[in-house]
Amino acid sequence: MTKLVPDLVQTDKSVWLSSDTVMVPPTMLVDEGVALSRTVQKSGQFIVVWPRAFTSSLCTGYTVSESVYFAPLDWLSIGDSCFKELSLNCEPTVFTMQQLLWNIAHDNRSHIDVLKRIAPIFQRTVDEELELRKNLRNFGVNRWKSQQQTEGKTRQKAAATNNEDQDVECDVCRATLWFSRVECQSHVWCLSHALQKVKERSKNAQHSCVFFAHDDDELRQALCRVHDIIRVKSLRRATHQRNATN
Repeated sequence: MTKLVPDLVQTDKSVWLSSDTVMVPPTMLVDEGVALSRTVQKSGQFIVVWPRAFTSSLCTGYTVSESVYFAPLDWLSIGDSCFKELSLNCEPTVFTMQQLLWNIAHDNRSHIDVLKRIAPIFQRTVDEELELRKNLRNFGVNRWKSQQQTEGKTRQKAAATNNEDQDVECDVCRATLWFSRVECQSHVWCLSHALQKVKERSKNAQHSCVFFAHDDDELRQALCRVHDIIRVKSLRRATHQRNATN
């Protein structure tokens, strides 16, 4: 790709080609020794695309199709590292890992094996969030607002303009912001980059406001909920296994 589209390849980043950037004729890829697969999808068929694969599709007639994201249990740890890599490379994400973890933690249908897998990831995510909030307070960011307080106004504004609510991205890393965001005049940042901006220019703290979906106590309670559910379901599983062997 550095030969075919040199202006689009970012050699200084691990995500060296941004998504939805370019379509290269298959023959040119084959000529350059790129592994390539071709398939024709017929009515009622599913195509599974594996992680880290580049894909493109062509429609040769009338079609109705839908993409669905799914993942096996072991993807959670892989996904966590991928989201961090995308953030470092300033690449947008389709959804937010924070919201996924939160929804799994609060879904009564979540299997114990899934909860055990997300527990350390969720713990680290919440710890990082709380630490960043603490640092922003220490650097003079004193305006904090719950997103629930602004939801009504946002919905009214969206209804008036006939626009749907859209995800908010950090102006720097393009990460989808869910737990919180910092607004500073016309800028929107994740907590990490907001802290960086405040350190670079102290006046930014005066103009910054943190909007959060859940306060510090709610985040800690969510962690306790996960561990409590794991403990309860583990006891139930052990009891069931003992009864099955008797």
